[in-house]
Amino acid sequence: MELFKNTNFDFLGKKWPFIIASLVLTVAGFSSIALRGGLDYGIDFKGGALMTVKFASAPPLEKIRSAMSKLGDVSVQDFKGGSAQNEVAIGTELKNQQERQLNLNRQEMETILATTFAQPNSGKLDFNNASAESLAERLREPLARNGVALSDPQLQKLTQDMRAYADKNYSGLLTDFKQLSSVPGMNPGIMNTLQQECYLSPYHVVKVEMVGPKVGAELRTKAVLATLYALAGMLAYIAFRFEWIYGLGAVIACFHDTLITIGLFSIFHE
Repeated sequence: MELFKNTNFDFLGKKWPFIIASLVLTVAGFSSIALRGGLDYGIDFKGGALMTVKFASAPPLEKIRSAMSKLGDVSVQDFKGGSAQNEVAIGTELKNQQERQLNLNRQEMETILATTFAQPNSGKLDFNNASAESLAERLREPLARNGVALSDPQLQKLTQDMRAYADKNYSGLLTDFKQLSSVPGMNPGIMNTLQQECYLSPYHVVKVEMVGPKVGAELRTKAVLATLYALAGMLAYIAFRFEWIYGLGAVIACFHDTLITIGLFSIFHE
């Protein structure tokens, strides 16, 4: 089947409008990068903390941004669909180029989340963001007072099973303690004690990734070198297979398209 009967298009005759548009976009790209003081590298290349948080309902992005703004330049991105439903990625850059600042950033982020969305002054332990060890420590004496006899190994196994069950079946985020009814060893006495000593916050910290400034600098250098090696290989292959001028044109086209993309992203990125 022939879709186009007339295949004689005068592409070169329409070259000047496209050349002018290309030059305008290229200049805009250079200008936007220059005005921002250079390329805006991500946390992987600059260093910082990236925390993935799952919420029980649609995450309030503006509220999160407002709460985290005291940490400086913070990025908040939500994920939609699949297992990542109601998850957000919160990224903070290092305030300075010191490795010890990483743990401080993480602690500050966790404190802000607890203050904004949890019940830090309730006197109870947040089950959704508690480790198995902290659960065991919190429940040991209350269980004994309520007449639930558990040895220390039994208590450790119980809290590990509860934590593993919540992580496996509910992505670590419970909305009702009754969801733990199927955990091996669970009984009414343990359930009542758990409800007395713990509460369920509307979020769960899924994971935290931290990149130090030295590692970020190494990744940035390797990424630049890998890109240059790839362009050089492409230039060498096309020059060998066809002509060197075609290879040079392909490399220039790659720089051209990338520069325009980065420039437009810089212009419209908040």
